[in-house]
Amino acid sequence: MPIGNRFKVASVRGIPIYVATSWIWVAALYSFLIYTSFTNSIWRPTPAGAAGLTLFEGVLFFGGILLHESAHAIAARAFGLPVMGITLVFWGGATETRANAKGPLAEFVVSAVGPLTTLVLSGIFAVVATQIGQGLMRQIVRELAALNLLIGAINLLPGFPLDGGRMLQAATWGATHDRRTAVKVASVRGIPIYVATSWIWVAALYSFLIYTSFTNSIWRPTPAGAAGLTLFEGVLFFGGILLHESAHAIAARAFSLPVMGITLVFWGGATETRANAKGPLAEFVVSAVGPLTTLVLSGIFAAVATAMGPGLMREIVRQLAGLNLLIGAINLLPGFPLDGGRMLQAATWGATHDRRTAVKVAGYGAVAVGALMIGAAVLSFSNGTGLWLFLGYLGFVMLSTGRGTTQRLALRDLLSVGTAADAIRPMPDQIPGTISLSEALDRWLRANPERSFPVVDGGRVIGTVSMESARKVGSRDPLRPVRDGMAPLSQTPVVAPTDRLNDVLEIIAGRDGLVLDDGVLVGAIGAADIDRWFREQSQGVPTASGEVPPRPDL
Repeated sequence: MPIGNRFKVASVRGIPIYVATSWIWVAALYSFLIYTSFTNSIWRPTPAGAAGLTLFEGVLFFGGILLHESAHAIAARAFGLPVMGITLVFWGGATETRANAKGPLAEFVVSAVGPLTTLVLSGIFAVVATQIGQGLMRQIVRELAALNLLIGAINLLPGFPLDGGRMLQAATWGATHDRRTAVKVASVRGIPIYVATSWIWVAALYSFLIYTSFTNSIWRPTPAGAAGLTLFEGVLFFGGILLHESAHAIAARAFSLPVMGITLVFWGGATETRANAKGPLAEFVVSAVGPLTTLVLSGIFAAVATAMGPGLMREIVRQLAGLNLLIGAINLLPGFPLDGGRMLQAATWGATHDRRTAVKVAGYGAVAVGALMIGAAVLSFSNGTGLWLFLGYLGFVMLSTGRGTTQRLALRDLLSVGTAADAIRPMPDQIPGTISLSEALDRWLRANPERSFPVVDGGRVIGTVSMESARKVGSRDPLRPVRDGMAPLSQTPVVAPTDRLNDVLEIIAGRDGLVLDDGVLVGAIGAADIDRWFREQSQGVPTASGEVPPRPDL
């Protein structure tokens, strides 16, 4: 029987196996392409033979995906974790469990065994292919080895929602004892700048590749010179990404929208604001200025390069022009979570005056563009070019985001019947803004180093303070008042008791927020509180993921 948009097809050792309806279309398309490739090959099998070979390859390919997910499930059970099911979906598979409930080691192992199993399977296919004589069967097995290598490698990339992202989160959690994945590094005009741990790995890899390209170039700079040039290019490249995100922030503030922060992450950057709160025009403009800024920057680099004489420096500037052109163009593609997807959503919203329809259209755009990117990744892999990992990762993210849009919209409809007052949790401790940072440290912060506390003055909330924000001022002058070491209220998600829960979910964006009634604190709310309310209202029926999914435009 159908369960949402999926069908239960089997149950193995108490774990239900589902097939999403989207998977059926993918399996049909895959089978058609494989069958056609067989009939057009130099071996020219009979139609019945081509059909049999198509079934053979399809069973091994999709069986490999099921084996990948089964490895997750087996590891989860080894840690005593419940497994709610395995689902074959449009972009691969999903195992429903909560590995983080048992700590960082469990989360790392459960996440790692899936792609490692796929890579082992790739190796097995590769070895088997070497033992088979020339012919179509050898070609099939070699193709299966390559496909599993591609899937395993992409899944190990250190960014959400891939297994590699969860592995990085777990490793960082175990090393720092802090599950948060971003560190504040600066604040510009009241906007905090964060760096995600995944970005550090990308920056290190980028620097290594650039340094190696310099040392192997015809110009052969000294090691110190190559290091300096690497730093120069890295600052300009990642500075360009920060400029892209700053353009979003500046445009948001021009529309009087609060900006909670800018974060550099594995795939680029993210600016925390709610452009849609001011209507479709604001959402379109705020979304568009980022990639347009990047394209302008590309033009500037190109112009500078043409004015320079031949040499390594000119090559660096030309490379920066090309990279920024690529980033700007990709960001304009019409699908979530790219800026182009938000622009498509805003344009559709403005034309139809229906944001729900606009979100659906942008979701369909993500599916279409994501499928094209994965196709391009496969083509790039077969041609031996180096863009396949990037294209495959981005295509996977777009597919998963687009495919989940309809389900998340349905959830938003359910959440719209509740308000923040319905899911609120008890009012947190409040710290007076007039007491010293030293006293706040002794009474609240030292015992709760990871929590943020509301700061009040005259009965009204004026900001939040945490160990991190207080340390910067308190380390120099611990007798300064708390108000001098707090983060402004603009950097904290704030909702009213009457706000609908579907809007609250967008506003808090996965963080804890404060519930204020005309500036007076009445409680706090987070995704876990909304999830609890949702479960109570649905009489214990969980969502497909076991948690309230993220907002649909992330």
